[in-house]
Amino acid sequence: MITRLTAAVADRYRIERALGEGRMATVYLAHDLRHERATD
Repeated sequence: MITRLTAAVADRYRIERALGEGRMATVYLAHDLRHERATD
């Protein structure tokens, strides 16, 4: 799953790590390459 996510957003974000996981979703910490900032 993370491989597909990384490939889908590679031009805009660098996925750092998973922050949390629940029943319906996983939240990842990513680095916004365009604006040089962390997002979650």
